[in-house]
Amino acid sequence: MELRTLRYFLAVAREQNITRAAEALYISQPALSRQLASLEAELGVQLFSRGSHNIALTEQGWLLKERAEEIVTLTERLSEEFVRPDISVAGGIHIGMGESYSGRVLMKVAAEMQRQYPRVRFHLHDGNMDDLTEGLDRGLLDFCILIQPADLSHYHHLRLPESDEFGLYVSPSGPLAQKESIARRDLRNEPLIVSEQTIIDSLSHNAFIEWFGDDFEKVNIVGTYNLVFNATLLAAEGTGSIIALQRQLRVEEAELLKFIPFDPPLRVASDVVWKRGRKLAPAAEVYLEMLRNEIG
Repeated sequence: MELRTLRYFLAVAREQNITRAAEALYISQPALSRQLASLEAELGVQLFSRGSHNIALTEQGWLLKERAEEIVTLTERLSEEFVRPDISVAGGIHIGMGESYSGRVLMKVAAEMQRQYPRVRFHLHDGNMDDLTEGLDRGLLDFCILIQPADLSHYHHLRLPESDEFGLYVSPSGPLAQKESIARRDLRNEPLIVSEQTIIDSLSHNAFIEWFGDDFEKVNIVGTYNLVFNATLLAAEGTGSIIALQRQLRVEEAELLKFIPFDPPLRVASDVVWKRGRKLAPAAEVYLEMLRNEIG
């Protein structure tokens, strides 16, 4: 199986049309059809269900798409790291981040490294904890930032100096908007939209659940989110209030909602993590050393 064939397959999966994919790849449609037929014969499975105008991935096709994307991404990363062996610090560094301002120190170091080593490129990937750790485990990410609660047992990690504070984003015209802080008792009858990560009770330590104490079982959760942007749209329609980190919402969304901190305060730490037992590329090693120096 050739890498070129996988690229052809991914193009067809993306376009869902052989003619459009052939045009994007600058090859003839019959040649592309032969490549797909050869790939299906090699694997012994049907990758596409073909209609009159479009084609769709089968279950086996979706599995190959996931694997092919990983292979192509890792191959591109390998090329980035070794394309210029005469340049000691070059290539791509892939960083996964959630929606938190605690990661600003990583961007500060990235900017400084870019000035010193202009052949280095930084690739930023958004996601929640599951997305980021999966990318790290599969070798698609070099580093990621995990907001607590998170299981760090499989990773090296550095605690970031800045912590984040949880609170409630409420409608400016709602009954809670006049409060200076939000206590547990204020949330007993409030419909809440919360992060999926915060309500995981299988972790040995979950500061979010511990803050609620015995009241957690009585919380009225009407929705969950993995990234908060779409949750703001739901809250703006009056569905409920969002529990999220301060400064997590951008200005244009925050104008629809008002942030009120918790009382007692609920602050959470974040860590930059990387995979145990995996050797970092030279550029990533330099970045990690610069990050350690910055954090102190």
